[in-house]
Amino acid sequence: MARFSIVEYGAPASLLTSIAASMGKGTAETARHISDAGARIARQVGLKKSPIEVSGALVSSSKVAGLLHLGRSCELEIAPKFLGDNAGATGWREDFFFLAMLSKHGHVLASDRIRAHTAAESDLDSLLARAITEMYWEHHHRPIRSYKKTIEHDFFLDGDVDPFDLRVPGPSGYPQEVIRFSKANRHNAVICAAAGIASRHVRNPTSSAELSRVRAHLGAQPRLPHGHLVQQSVPGRSRPTSPRPE
Repeated sequence: MARFSIVEYGAPASLLTSIAASMGKGTAETARHISDAGARIARQVGLKKSPIEVSGALVSSSKVAGLLHLGRSCELEIAPKFLGDNAGATGWREDFFFLAMLSKHGHVLASDRIRAHTAAESDLDSLLARAITEMYWEHHHRPIRSYKKTIEHDFFLDGDVDPFDLRVPGPSGYPQEVIRFSKANRHNAVICAAAGIASRHVRNPTSSAELSRVRAHLGAQPRLPHGHLVQQSVPGRSRPTSPRPE
């Protein structure tokens, strides 16, 4: 069985002719077949439009990743976007399936008969480590900062000071309430904790060093509470901006 591969949000691949030859159909009929398969996925996962687009001989995908059964003779593999140039490597498919089953957004298309085999070795830890480091450095130029009240001691006044403390300063200066625009916040604490947990499991020294570099760049972070973490949106000033249309 032939397997054709594209990358989620990647450059469109000229695959229609090859897929048509593998299926023994014309290109127009194959394009309709792929579009129907995309519509089936959209209904299954609750998307408003098909995640697979066919334009001429080009095939592309967005919003989904996984393996799609196109017929008895071929399958379409959509590699997740965070793999990037590593989409052609081996070992990630088994871990991706494992993650999809843990996620509420993962689905098994029961009607599709996908070719599979038993995994020889798992590299889930390396996959997660690479995802954490690549996504962090991609956006590190726009750090997540938030305003935070702190009590500092200094003889130079830089915040709100109690009038009584002006007469009796401490050995380190006047205690004063200062508002700082800091990287020490809940969002960065989650990233730092994730990097710390991943670093304890990766076997690759390079991946471990990259995770340590992320934690060092984040600096000291507040302790996270035990139990379930409430989902919080990233402040708008820290979100990536869309490119300006020409």
